[in-house]
Amino acid sequence: MGISDYKSALELFSAPAVFLKRTGNAERGFLLEAANTPFTSLISENADVQLSELERFMDSTNKELFHQMCSYVWSSQTSSSFKLMVKGRFFMVYISMVQAGLSLLFTDITSVQSRLDTLETYVANSPALMCRMDESGMILEVNAEWEVLIGVSSGMLVGRSMLDLVLEEDREPSKKAFMRAFRGETIRHFLNRIVTAAGTIHYLEWHLSISGRMVLASAVDATDRELHHREAVKRGKLLENLTEEVPGGLYQLKRDENGTISFPYYSKGFLDIFQVGETELKQDESVVFSKVVGEDQDKALQSMLESAETMSRWVLEFRIKDEDDNVRWIRGRSQPAAYRYGAVIWYGHVYDITEEKNRELALKESEEKMRLLTTQVPGMLYQFDVSRDGDFSFSAASEGVNSLTGFTQEQVCRDAACLLQNIEAPDLERVERSINAAVKDQSLWSLEYWYHHPEKGRRRLRGNAQPRKLSGGTVRFYGYIYDITEAIQKEEKLEERERLITQISDRIPGIIYQMTGTGPDDLRFTMAAGQMETLLGMNFNEKELQQYPIMDLVYKQDREDLQKVIDASVEHLTLFDCTFRIHVGEAKLKWVRATSTPERLQDGRILWSGYLNDVTKAKHSEFALLESESRFKKLAAEMQDMAYHDPLTGLPNRRMLFQQLELEMERSDMTGSSIGLLFIDLDDFKAINDTYGHDAGDLLLKEIAMRLQNSVRQSDLAARMAGDEFLILFTGLTAEHDLRSAVENVMDAIGAPFHVHDQMMTCSASVGAASYPEHGRTADELISCADKAMYQQKRAEKNGFLVYEKGMEFL
Repeated sequence: MGISDYKSALELFSAPAVFLKRTGNAERGFLLEAANTPFTSLISENADVQLSELERFMDSTNKELFHQMCSYVWSSQTSSSFKLMVKGRFFMVYISMVQAGLSLLFTDITSVQSRLDTLETYVANSPALMCRMDESGMILEVNAEWEVLIGVSSGMLVGRSMLDLVLEEDREPSKKAFMRAFRGETIRHFLNRIVTAAGTIHYLEWHLSISGRMVLASAVDATDRELHHREAVKRGKLLENLTEEVPGGLYQLKRDENGTISFPYYSKGFLDIFQVGETELKQDESVVFSKVVGEDQDKALQSMLESAETMSRWVLEFRIKDEDDNVRWIRGRSQPAAYRYGAVIWYGHVYDITEEKNRELALKESEEKMRLLTTQVPGMLYQFDVSRDGDFSFSAASEGVNSLTGFTQEQVCRDAACLLQNIEAPDLERVERSINAAVKDQSLWSLEYWYHHPEKGRRRLRGNAQPRKLSGGTVRFYGYIYDITEAIQKEEKLEERERLITQISDRIPGIIYQMTGTGPDDLRFTMAAGQMETLLGMNFNEKELQQYPIMDLVYKQDREDLQKVIDASVEHLTLFDCTFRIHVGEAKLKWVRATSTPERLQDGRILWSGYLNDVTKAKHSEFALLESESRFKKLAAEMQDMAYHDPLTGLPNRRMLFQQLELEMERSDMTGSSIGLLFIDLDDFKAINDTYGHDAGDLLLKEIAMRLQNSVRQSDLAARMAGDEFLILFTGLTAEHDLRSAVENVMDAIGAPFHVHDQMMTCSASVGAASYPEHGRTADELISCADKAMYQQKRAEKNGFLVYEKGMEFL
């Protein structure tokens, strides 16, 4: 391409433009090969303008910059731009390499120079790292802070690509950030690393924005902050390894300046509690909050906001639903800390307290059972206080006190004297003395005494209580008093029998003996007198007696216990008293009691002198008494069962239904499920009794009861109210259609034919339904609503089912 060709190409530009050709002369460097008309008009009237004429209108600084930029573009084979002052005007010069030379385009920017001067002053005087770059990232200007950080003069930095200073692995994201800024996007908090002339690496945090065709950039050295942050992350990883086995889960929850929530750290236990995978959490960090039960979400959010505002510890118990839709209770604790740019980060711990909550419910149920026990158990459970001054008072007494003593709970708790004064005089002193002794020794109090009941007369009572010291010096007895009059009467009969046995024993005495020995295999009688043959089933002469091993007489299973008693007698030289069995003949066993006093002989052996007698009948009486007490306990259990069940159908009665309904209401309040209640009234049941007889009617009621039990779940409860009325309690309902489905099963069960007394019978029922908590907050309210719905159904057409609606009444 000739000069004319270059000139023709340059004439296409309206702005001044030239083409410089590289020469071999190192001093001259470039020659002006061609220039367009606007350039010629700018420099000279001479159409054959030379490069020297252009340089003549530059000061030394601009002339040096001009030559530097030409050399830089030629050597780097790239393009660039720079600001140049020619003839008192400011130009932005765009320079690029073209074949064997350089093309330069001059844009007059004198009109905007005042604004640029202000910007340059700001750049020069800013304590931050300030610079200007073109769209390719070429450095147009830097302030002195860059010279301090990089260790290179600003003149050496201008004209270089900013990416040359960036650490290699950060160049691609840095280039993208610079391009985004040039397209008009404001970039904030962009972080990358640069390498200084000394080879050190610094973290810079950038803020980038566009101004005309330049990118204005400010940066701060964030090296210390980032190193501290990375050290914190490193320590966090160590903490994670150390705390991975902590029960529950550890986490960091961050809320940034825009209110966005994230989890910078979480342990495996945290993921396990919320049943969330790590990938799932990274994709959507709100999934944790979606696990929280709806009504607890607002409470959790509000408490977090309060914690962030006051920087106070966050503590909350809330519910989540697991994969099986079961409700779990979680307790969370965390400490907030201020983070950079207005963010807040919580360091916390969550753990499962479902079992703890279940224990609370179990405790309530246990308390209810205890309440039932105190109201139903025969006798009186009580708390009896003895003050420091020796005054007696009842702080609590069960309902059984009225039947046992003839006084009410209020009377007894108001004045203990009403009971004490009815204890027979000879026993009252013993009672008071034994109570004072138990207070002093903190020992178990146990006593039998005679009491005068206002209606039942003379009664024998037995009391047992354990004392405990309270603050203030008061001693409280926790005990139980019950009536043993009937048992005493039985004991007296047994004692009478024992006296008869004793009289016989006096006529037929046992054996007086002496024995000695050094071990279980060496025990021998040294002397024995009495009814040997009657008691032992054999008769010995003196020599045979002294040679016969005593343990051979003892029943094998009793030998170990007998030997322990003998060893204790040897060690402490105390009275030997033991009851055991002996062989009499080949197959008979006899209970005997041996009592003897030991003494140590001069040779070290022990000599026992004692008496052996037959106690077989006494042992049998003891067994009979134990069996009697067992039967009494069984009878009491049967009476307890009768109090809660219908005698005809065996179904739970009204009392048991009320108690179960109240318990299920409490459980419903905790789990959020619903309860359904059916009120069932058999249609025209009187006609069945009149037609087939009451026996047939009773059998029909039993059949219906059986069908009702079989038509409900094990967790539900079918009960008989009275006559032909039944109630069914459904638990764990989640929607009304669950209740309707359950009712259809019940209606089908009742509507199927019955076979009673060789007769085929059919029966229908009118059913009313109500649900908790929608229709009532108490058991009485819920039953009343179901009853009203049943009444409306029966009044309308019978043999049907109706759910309670507001406004239903008995008409």
